[in-house]
Amino acid sequence: MARSIDTDGLPLSTAVESVLPWPRLRRGTTLTVASAGPAGLTSLLLALLAGPSGSGAWCALVGAPTVSASAIRRSGVDASRLALVPHPGDRWESVVGALLEGIDVVAVHVPGHISPSRAARLSAKTRRQKGVLVAFGGDGTDWPQAEARLTVEQSTWYGLGWGRGLLRHCELTVSTRHHGRRATATVWPYGVRPEPVRRETEQIDIGAAGVTSLAEHRQKRKGVSARAILRPPLS
Repeated sequence: MARSIDTDGLPLSTAVESVLPWPRLRRGTTLTVASAGPAGLTSLLLALLAGPSGSGAWCALVGAPTVSASAIRRSGVDASRLALVPHPGDRWESVVGALLEGIDVVAVHVPGHISPSRAARLSAKTRRQKGVLVAFGGDGTDWPQAEARLTVEQSTWYGLGWGRGLLRHCELTVSTRHHGRRATATVWPYGVRPEPVRRETEQIDIGAAGVTSLAEHRQKRKGVSARAILRPPLS
Protein backbone atom coordinates (compact mmCIF):
# COMPACT_ATOMS: atom_id res chain seq x y z
CA MET A 1 0.00 0.00 0.00
CA ALA A 2 1.76 3.15 -1.21
CA ARG A 3 0.83 6.70 -0.30
CA SER A 4 -0.29 9.04 -3.09
CA ILE A 5 2.54 11.30 -4.31
CA ASP A 6 0.31 14.38 -4.72
CA THR A 7 2.00 16.81 -2.31
CA ASP A 8 -0.07 19.89 -3.18
CA GLY A 9 -3.22 18.49 -1.63
CA LEU A 10 -5.89 15.95 -2.43
CA PRO A 11 -8.76 16.72 -4.80
CA LEU A 12 -12.26 17.18 -3.46
CA SER A 13 -15.46 15.96 -5.01
CA THR A 14 -17.71 18.66 -6.43
CA ALA A 15 -20.20 17.95 -3.63
CA VAL A 16 -17.89 19.34 -0.93
CA GLU A 17 -15.80 21.89 -2.83
CA SER A 18 -17.71 24.76 -1.22
CA VAL A 19 -17.47 23.37 2.31
CA LEU A 20 -13.75 23.48 3.08
CA PRO A 21 -11.74 26.71 3.24
CA TRP A 22 -9.21 25.34 0.73
CA PRO A 23 -9.66 24.31 -2.93
CA ARG A 24 -8.01 20.96 -2.13
CA LEU A 25 -7.79 18.78 0.95
CA ARG A 26 -4.59 20.06 2.52
CA ARG A 27 -2.10 17.48 3.72
CA GLY A 28 -1.10 17.59 7.37
CA THR A 29 -4.49 18.87 8.52
CA THR A 30 -6.96 17.58 11.10
CA LEU A 31 -10.69 18.04 10.50
CA THR A 32 -13.74 17.25 12.59
CA VAL A 33 -17.16 16.21 11.26
CA ALA A 34 -20.30 16.33 13.40
CA SER A 35 -24.05 16.54 13.02
CA ALA A 36 -26.52 18.63 14.98
CA GLY A 37 -29.23 16.05 14.29
CA PRO A 38 -29.56 12.28 13.94
CA ALA A 39 -28.78 12.17 10.20
CA GLY A 40 -26.29 13.49 7.69
CA LEU A 41 -22.94 12.80 9.35
CA THR A 42 -22.12 9.62 7.41
CA SER A 43 -23.20 11.19 4.11
CA LEU A 44 -20.90 14.18 4.61
CA LEU A 45 -18.04 11.97 5.78
CA LEU A 46 -18.22 9.73 2.70
CA ALA A 47 -18.46 12.76 0.43
CA LEU A 48 -15.15 13.96 1.89
CA LEU A 49 -13.53 10.61 1.09
CA ALA A 50 -14.94 10.39 -2.45
CA GLY A 51 -12.57 12.91 -4.04
CA PRO A 52 -9.28 11.57 -2.62
CA SER A 53 -10.13 7.90 -3.23
CA GLY A 54 -11.29 8.66 -6.76
CA SER A 55 -7.94 10.28 -7.52
CA GLY A 56 -6.02 7.20 -6.37
CA ALA A 57 -5.32 8.17 -2.76
CA TRP A 58 -5.74 5.63 0.02
CA CYS A 59 -8.40 6.23 2.67
CA ALA A 60 -9.33 4.44 5.89
CA LEU A 61 -12.55 4.41 7.89
CA VAL A 62 -12.09 3.42 11.53
CA GLY A 63 -14.83 2.61 14.04
CA ALA A 64 -17.85 2.80 11.71
CA PRO A 65 -19.33 -0.73 11.55
CA THR A 66 -22.78 0.41 10.36
CA VAL A 67 -21.60 2.06 7.12
CA SER A 68 -22.85 -0.15 4.30
CA ALA A 69 -21.21 -1.07 1.02
CA SER A 70 -24.21 0.45 -0.77
CA ALA A 71 -23.67 3.84 0.90
CA ILE A 72 -19.97 3.72 0.05
CA ARG A 73 -20.71 2.96 -3.59
CA ARG A 74 -23.46 5.59 -3.97
CA SER A 75 -21.32 8.31 -2.42
CA GLY A 76 -18.65 7.85 -5.10
CA VAL A 77 -15.95 6.44 -2.82
CA ASP A 78 -13.62 4.00 -4.61
CA ALA A 79 -14.02 0.93 -2.39
CA SER A 80 -10.79 -0.56 -3.77
CA ARG A 81 -8.91 2.36 -2.18
CA LEU A 82 -10.73 2.22 1.17
CA ALA A 83 -9.52 0.29 4.22
CA LEU A 84 -12.20 -0.55 6.79
CA VAL A 85 -11.47 -1.11 10.47
CA PRO A 86 -14.98 -1.44 11.92
CA HIS A 87 -13.98 -2.50 15.45
CA PRO A 88 -10.61 -1.00 16.51
CA GLY A 89 -11.31 -1.59 20.21
CA ASP A 90 -9.80 0.37 23.06
CA ARG A 91 -6.51 0.84 21.18
CA TRP A 92 -8.05 2.91 18.42
CA GLU A 93 -5.38 5.59 18.83
CA SER A 94 -2.63 3.06 18.08
CA VAL A 95 -4.62 1.85 15.06
CA VAL A 96 -4.93 5.41 13.74
CA GLY A 97 -1.24 6.07 14.31
CA ALA A 98 -0.28 2.97 12.34
CA LEU A 99 -2.64 3.83 9.48
CA LEU A 100 -1.24 7.36 9.19
CA GLU A 101 2.12 5.89 8.25
CA GLY A 102 0.84 4.63 4.93
CA ILE A 103 -2.63 6.00 4.22
CA ASP A 104 -3.50 9.47 2.91
CA VAL A 105 -6.82 10.12 4.67
CA VAL A 106 -7.77 8.45 7.96
CA ALA A 107 -11.31 9.02 9.26
CA VAL A 108 -11.90 7.80 12.81
CA HIS A 109 -14.90 7.69 15.10
CA VAL A 110 -13.80 9.03 18.48
CA PRO A 111 -15.62 6.86 21.04
CA GLY A 112 -14.89 8.99 24.11
CA HIS A 113 -12.99 11.89 25.49
CA ILE A 114 -9.45 12.32 24.22
CA SER A 115 -7.00 14.44 26.21
CA PRO A 116 -5.39 17.44 24.51
CA SER A 117 -1.95 15.82 24.77
CA ARG A 118 -3.05 12.60 23.02
CA ALA A 119 -4.90 14.55 20.35
CA ALA A 120 -1.82 16.71 19.82
CA ARG A 121 0.35 13.62 19.29
CA LEU A 122 -1.95 12.24 16.58
CA SER A 123 -2.25 15.63 14.87
CA ALA A 124 1.54 16.02 14.97
CA LYS A 125 1.95 12.60 13.36
CA THR A 126 -0.58 13.61 10.72
CA ARG A 127 1.58 16.62 9.86
CA ARG A 128 4.81 14.60 9.81
CA GLN A 129 3.33 11.93 7.57
CA LYS A 130 1.59 14.55 5.38
CA GLY A 131 -1.71 12.80 5.78
CA VAL A 132 -5.22 14.00 6.65
CA LEU A 133 -6.99 13.08 9.88
CA VAL A 134 -10.79 13.32 10.09
CA ALA A 135 -12.29 12.87 13.57
CA PHE A 136 -16.04 12.34 13.64
CA GLY A 137 -18.82 11.50 16.07
CA GLY A 138 -18.53 11.01 19.80
CA ASP A 139 -16.10 13.54 21.25
CA GLY A 140 -14.33 14.08 17.95
CA THR A 141 -15.81 17.57 17.68
CA ASP A 142 -13.73 18.62 20.70
CA TRP A 143 -10.44 17.78 18.99
CA PRO A 144 -8.19 20.67 20.03
CA GLN A 145 -5.85 20.57 17.01
CA ALA A 146 -8.54 20.75 14.29
CA GLU A 147 -7.94 23.28 11.50
CA ALA A 148 -11.57 23.11 10.31
CA ARG A 149 -14.77 21.91 11.97
CA LEU A 150 -17.71 20.79 9.81
CA THR A 151 -21.21 20.40 11.23
CA VAL A 152 -24.34 19.18 9.45
CA GLU A 153 -26.93 21.68 10.62
CA GLN A 154 -29.85 20.24 8.65
CA SER A 155 -30.52 17.27 6.37
CA THR A 156 -33.39 16.79 3.91
CA TRP A 157 -34.04 13.62 1.93
CA TYR A 158 -35.90 13.30 -1.38
CA GLY A 159 -37.34 10.40 -3.32
CA LEU A 160 -40.41 9.24 -1.44
CA GLY A 161 -43.68 9.90 -3.22
CA TRP A 162 -47.25 9.32 -2.08
CA GLY A 163 -46.58 6.26 0.07
CA ARG A 164 -43.94 4.76 -2.19
CA GLY A 165 -40.50 5.36 -3.65
CA LEU A 166 -36.88 5.27 -2.47
CA LEU A 167 -34.67 7.82 -0.77
CA ARG A 168 -32.37 8.86 -3.60
CA HIS A 169 -31.12 12.38 -2.90
CA CYS A 170 -29.94 14.15 0.21
CA GLU A 171 -29.51 17.87 0.80
CA LEU A 172 -27.23 18.91 3.66
CA THR A 173 -26.76 22.34 5.17
CA VAL A 174 -23.18 22.35 6.47
CA SER A 175 -21.48 24.99 8.58
CA THR A 176 -17.68 25.31 8.63
CA ARG A 177 -15.57 26.93 11.33
CA HIS A 178 -12.03 27.89 10.39
CA HIS A 179 -9.82 30.26 12.40
CA GLY A 180 -12.84 31.71 14.19
CA ARG A 181 -14.82 32.31 11.01
CA ARG A 182 -18.06 30.54 10.18
CA ALA A 183 -19.48 29.83 6.72
CA THR A 184 -22.48 27.82 5.53
CA ALA A 185 -22.87 25.82 2.32
CA THR A 186 -25.29 23.36 0.75
CA VAL A 187 -24.02 19.86 -0.02
CA TRP A 188 -25.62 17.21 -2.25
CA PRO A 189 -23.57 14.11 -1.33
CA TYR A 190 -25.40 11.74 -3.69
CA GLY A 191 -25.85 14.00 -6.70
CA VAL A 192 -27.91 17.07 -7.52
CA ARG A 193 -31.58 17.00 -6.68
CA PRO A 194 -33.68 16.15 -9.74
CA GLU A 195 -36.37 18.42 -11.07
CA PRO A 196 -39.55 18.01 -9.02
CA VAL A 197 -42.22 15.86 -10.60
CA ARG A 198 -45.23 17.93 -11.55
CA ARG A 199 -48.47 16.27 -10.57
CA GLU A 200 -51.76 17.42 -12.08
CA THR A 201 -54.28 17.95 -9.32
CA GLU A 202 -57.86 17.03 -10.16
CA GLN A 203 -60.40 19.55 -9.02
CA ILE A 204 -63.81 18.05 -8.51
CA ASP A 205 -66.84 20.26 -8.00
CA ILE A 206 -69.01 18.19 -5.69
CA GLY A 207 -71.68 20.87 -5.41
CA ALA A 208 -75.12 19.94 -4.22
CA ALA A 209 -75.03 16.51 -5.84
CA GLY A 210 -72.50 15.25 -3.30
CA VAL A 211 -71.52 11.63 -3.80
CA THR A 212 -73.41 11.37 -7.09
CA SER A 213 -71.15 13.93 -8.79
CA LEU A 214 -68.00 12.30 -7.37
CA ALA A 215 -69.14 8.90 -8.62
CA GLU A 216 -69.86 10.46 -12.00
CA HIS A 217 -66.36 11.83 -12.19
CA ARG A 218 -64.74 8.51 -11.33
CA GLN A 219 -66.88 6.51 -13.71
CA LYS A 220 -66.26 8.91 -16.59
CA ARG A 221 -62.54 8.33 -16.18
CA LYS A 222 -63.27 4.64 -16.77
CA GLY A 223 -65.41 5.39 -19.79
CA VAL A 224 -68.69 4.47 -18.09
CA SER A 225 -71.46 6.90 -17.33
CA ALA A 226 -72.33 6.94 -13.64
CA ARG A 227 -75.86 8.06 -14.47
CA ALA A 228 -76.55 4.72 -16.12
CA ILE A 229 -75.37 2.98 -12.98
CA LEU A 230 -76.82 5.14 -10.27
CA ARG A 231 -80.21 5.89 -11.86
CA PRO A 232 -82.82 3.22 -12.75
CA PRO A 233 -84.09 3.11 -16.37
CA LEU A 234 -87.24 5.08 -17.15
CA SER A 235 -90.41 2.97 -17.27
